[in-house]
Parts: sequence; C-alpha cells; structure tokens
Amino acid sequence: MPAQQPARSETGFRIIPRLAVSDVDAAARLMAEAFGFASESGGAGSALRVRRANQVIELTGNGNGSRQAGAIHHLALVADDVPAMAAHHRGQGRLEGSMPAAGFVHAPQMWGNGVDYTFIDGPDGAIIEYCRGRDVFPVPRDLAEGAHDHIGVMTADIAASIRFYRDLGFEVIAEVSVPDVAGPTEVAFVDRGAYSIELFSPAGIRKDGMPAVTAPLWSGLILSGASDLRAGTLTGPGGERITIA
Repeated sequence: MPAQQPARSETGFRIIPRLAVSDVDAAARLMAEAFGFASESGGAGSALRVRRANQVIELTGNGNGSRQAGAIHHLALVADDVPAMAAHHRGQGRLEGSMPAAGFVHAPQMWGNGVDYTFIDGPDGAIIEYCRGRDVFPVPRDLAEGAHDHIGVMTADIAASIRFYRDLGFEVIAEVSVPDVAGPTEVAFVDRGAYSIELFSPAGIRKDGMPAVTAPLWSGLILSGASDLRAGTLTGPGGERITIA
C-alpha cells in the first residue's frame, strides 16, 4: 500500500470519538481498568472524557436506549503484541465474538507486510480494536501501546466518503481491496495530522446499503483544533455524525 500525498502536520488537531453508553461512570471505570484510560477534562454537561496517550474518548449517556454498531464501527489502538493482547482479553471474557479461534486476524494485504488485529468488547459491546503493522506515517505519531491508530468508518460508497473527508482536510494515504468470500472489501486510509480514519466498504454493504441504525454506540466524531473548518455538525456518507469544534 504505497503512500500518496504527505499529510499535513498540525499542532492541536485531534479526533475524539463519542461513545454513547448506558452508564457513563461504569464505562469510565471499564476504560480505566481494562484499557488503561484515565480521566480527562473537557466533556460537556454530563459527558466524561477519558484519555490514553493521544486518544481521547467522550463518554455520553444514551438515555438507557438500545445501542448497536453503526457507521463508526470501531476505535483502533496500537498494540505491541496483538496475539498477547487478544489472549489477555479472552481471559477476561472481552474478546469480540467475530474473532477466530486464534483470537486475532492477520491481514496480509495491509501496509506491505500485513497487519495483525483483534476486536475487543468495550463498554456496552462497543468494538475496540488493537492492531500493529502499519509502516506508512507521513506525520510522526505516538506508537506507544494504547495510542491512536485509526477509527473505522463503514460506508456503502467509498468514493463519496473519500470526497467528504478530503473536504474536511484529510488526505488519502493508501487504498486497498481486501478479498472476502462475499466479494472484496474496499478500504481507504485518510489522515489528517497524526490521526487516521479507515474507510471500509464491504461487498454486502455496497449491494444492500448501510443498515438503518438510529442509536449507534460510537455516536459521532469530534474534530478538535481544525482552525480551517467552520464549527458545526455534518453527516457523512455512511450516516456518521461529525462535530467540528
């Protein structure tokens, strides 16, 4: 996966995913005990923010409504040893149900030498990925365990999603087609500063469209410190909610 244009270097820019949970305090405790996050100031109202390395998450209440995965599919963090991380979380009963017997997946198409990743159940079942293997970094970034790697956003129209994020100042770093029995999953990584979004479009979603999810777990992304963008709220091609702060 060759690099394309170099991403801009920005001091202060970050992406903060919002996670809507049934119990904000319990979610903060789980993020601390299981994932190493600590309290961070800045949440509005009853929202709480937690942070590990360069990744902040905003935890919000969901009114006790039922939540499920939506367009914002997962948050990915760096892991030094993905198989060991998978084994640890399996032992705690947190390995996400789609993972194979090994507890992790090796994706040979990604980033030249391939990537190992595992999915872990976070608060209320929100997917948290641990991964290792990316070797294309146009902007230097924190590669410590638990730091930001990317945010996975599902879309039925990857070309439209690429255009949308380019308009928000992101640059395409790599594109790849990942084989699958149902048809290829089209993937594009778009970066702004030291933050990445993985846009991915499974064959079934391209055929049938995005599922109707009115109450997603990962409920939105806050783009903070983007001085060139006007403050406001946008909706992405996959239905993801973007807040420019």
